[in-house]
Amino acid sequence: MHASVITIRRQERRSLPGFRVPLVPAVPILAIAVNLVVVFILVGYPAPPGGAGLAPGIVAGYLGVMWIGAGLILHFLSAGRRAARRPPAPARGELSDVIATHEEPVELERYRVFLPLREFGNHELVEFGARVAWAREGELSLLNVVEIPRNLPPKAIRFRYVDDRIRGLQKLARIGTKLGVDTRPVVKIGYKVYEIILDTVREEAVNLLVVGWRGARIEGDRRVLGSNIDYLIENAPCDVVVFKTHGMERPLQRIVILTSPIWSVRGIEDFVLVLAEADRPVIEVLGLAADVEEAERLKQEALPFLQRAQERGLTVEHKILYSVNWESMAIQESADASLLAIRASSPAGVRRSALNPIENRIVKLAKCPVLILRAEPT
Repeated sequence: MHASVITIRRQERRSLPGFRVPLVPAVPILAIAVNLVVVFILVGYPAPPGGAGLAPGIVAGYLGVMWIGAGLILHFLSAGRRAARRPPAPARGELSDVIATHEEPVELERYRVFLPLREFGNHELVEFGARVAWAREGELSLLNVVEIPRNLPPKAIRFRYVDDRIRGLQKLARIGTKLGVDTRPVVKIGYKVYEIILDTVREEAVNLLVVGWRGARIEGDRRVLGSNIDYLIENAPCDVVVFKTHGMERPLQRIVILTSPIWSVRGIEDFVLVLAEADRPVIEVLGLAADVEEAERLKQEALPFLQRAQERGLTVEHKILYSVNWESMAIQESADASLLAIRASSPAGVRRSALNPIENRIVKLAKCPVLILRAEPT
């Protein structure tokens, strides 16, 4: 592995770790000592005149010893009952108490949708991943990475900081659970987010990596999507979906699939159908062609999808526009669309590349949410 990773799972803490009652057992010990002192003082008292009965000191001594003995017996009996009823709990609330030495076994044969999350407010992204997993009878994995400097040991992270992230993932996992999808929320600590994500993709034999994009670049970088997303697109050994959900409104009214000589409808149509099953929007396949020959080829390629959509009772349209200015046409169509869907162009050469400049600008400038599929070469 290229990154040092520690997997965290949340444990229920039924008691306050490290909590102690003040002055326990100082007060009982002090009371016993005082009783013994009083007994020793009373032992010196003389017996009653005439020798009738025991001396007060002797009586006090017997009573004091019996009282202390009865108290100790009751104490040990009640402590034993409490220990038998008390569930096991960690003695301290440190991060080391929730470090998992191994993860739950993963069924590698199942279709797996993997969704790394930086924040916990993108419910649309999680619902999309869950619906894809449900359609493929697969599993949804949610991941949040706590990125730390290399000079900081993982155990230096406060438990509350990690616990808050686990709670956030668990809330999002309920979205998948409500749809009947097996959902696995995991928090990992490591040094490089993209390396941890890629290692997990390989270890779990992920079929689809879903990456959310917030719709704006914070850093002053020439890359539109950011170095982490570009790195994942270039190196992930599976299909990758980049989903800009900013401004997404439900229910979806109109989904536009862009096709062209380099943008195929194959592959992207499956994800459009998944989204359309919930909201039943109008689906428009928009072909951008330079001439009649290209237009005819785009029509033939889209025909199987049109038939599939009609069989499911969906409203689907196919339109051809003769233009070579794909970027401006895509941005223009996005003005009236609820979602723009594109299958990214095939990588040139052996090594996979990130999105081309036109696709980058469409993602950035489109006036609606955008879903882009980077399919693994077959």
